[in-house]
Amino acid sequence: MKTLPARKKIEYFIAFCTLIGLFIFWSWKGLAETGVSADVARDLTQISNLWIHRVVWLGPNLGIGFPISPLYFYLLFPGLILSGGNGYSIVITESFFALIALGLFAWFQIKKSFSSTLLGILVIGLSPWWVSASSSPWNGNMYASWILMAIVSMWFKMPFFLSALLLGIATSIHPMAILVLPLLIYEWIVKDKKLINLFFAILGFIIPWSPIIIFEIITKGYLTRQWLAHPSTTGVHLMLNLSNVSQIAQQFGFGLIVGIILWIATFWVASKRQKWWIISLTISLFIVMLLSNLLHYYLYGLVCAVLFIIINVFSTKRIGQISLALFIILSLLSIRIPFATPDRTISKLNTVVKKTIKDFPLDKNKKYAVLSISDNGSTLPQADDYRFFLRVQGYKVLGSEEYTNAELLLLFIETPKMKWETWQDWNMEQFGAKKRVSARNINGTTVVLYEKK
Repeated sequence: MKTLPARKKIEYFIAFCTLIGLFIFWSWKGLAETGVSADVARDLTQISNLWIHRVVWLGPNLGIGFPISPLYFYLLFPGLILSGGNGYSIVITESFFALIALGLFAWFQIKKSFSSTLLGILVIGLSPWWVSASSSPWNGNMYASWILMAIVSMWFKMPFFLSALLLGIATSIHPMAILVLPLLIYEWIVKDKKLINLFFAILGFIIPWSPIIIFEIITKGYLTRQWLAHPSTTGVHLMLNLSNVSQIAQQFGFGLIVGIILWIATFWVASKRQKWWIISLTISLFIVMLLSNLLHYYLYGLVCAVLFIIINVFSTKRIGQISLALFIILSLLSIRIPFATPDRTISKLNTVVKKTIKDFPLDKNKKYAVLSISDNGSTLPQADDYRFFLRVQGYKVLGSEEYTNAELLLLFIETPKMKWETWQDWNMEQFGAKKRVSARNINGTTVVLYEKK
């Protein structure tokens, strides 16, 4: 077995420590700033379905009214198991996939150049958009890590099926990952055995979407029929628009004109293969110029691909290395500590649930319906968040469509001075006639327990 030279061991150690340091930073930021929003509550309740051994067939809904693959929820689930049901596991999982993506890049790149590896790790890992995507659990953020894995797989000529599968996973987490498809098409064009590789590409895209395909087969096209019968007026539509390209430049801290000059300069000094990648990505840039205004995270995949090729080109030039080092310094200066703390944290809600279990006490043999009032508009009446915390503690909390079968109803009121005695909504009506058993104030949250009459 070949022994690494002492210098190489030091380089591997430095790269490893840098990656771990970035992982700790993303996780720290995520643990501090992650609040229980509607999206986080949705994610928690879906992985709690997996926790109680239910199959999740559908992923989060898109703006067009059609769901993505539920693979996103399955990717979050192992962290929940390993943590013993801790809600913060979704934060660590988000950062973990970012670590894997950058680690994959470092593993291949360090064999070519240590300096370019270290620059690449720090430029990507400290970029404000990447820090945000790697520390905030959400499918609109997670797909950035899988895009980077796909890009690394393509650039370093890993098996074509793996590249297609990684891009397919990214697309199944967020469909705007499709903007990176021109890179896969280019890599397919320059490869031999085009027919078999085309088969692998199609298979790689189909596998991550297989739960929805199976669901459609079982339900005889239910989703498609619903989508066609009730077309959404929201979503992306065609229009000539420079703001999307401008938004990509802004992710790097540049204006549109500076961004265009940088892109042209990158092409000018690039190698032949790098040039073809730049041309492929320019096709995607022209595509986004023909789309209506996209939300910033819609562009994460394309931003990641553009940044990757810029690093690849600039890290081989002395002036480029200096420019990348300056970018790293500016990224460090943009970090603000202490981090912002949300009002509704995972730990706060978990504490309320644990005290509710102890103070009432609750019965694990009963079936519960759970509702919450988090503001005067009652934005989370189905209490996705509380459902999660009770389920991982071993309590039988039903889905909202099953509330007629519940024996007890728990109501969590977070809004001060709320007249909950007269509050009613259709979820509560599903539970049926009820009588109050007990009401307590737990850490500023009023918790009410009802039973059926």
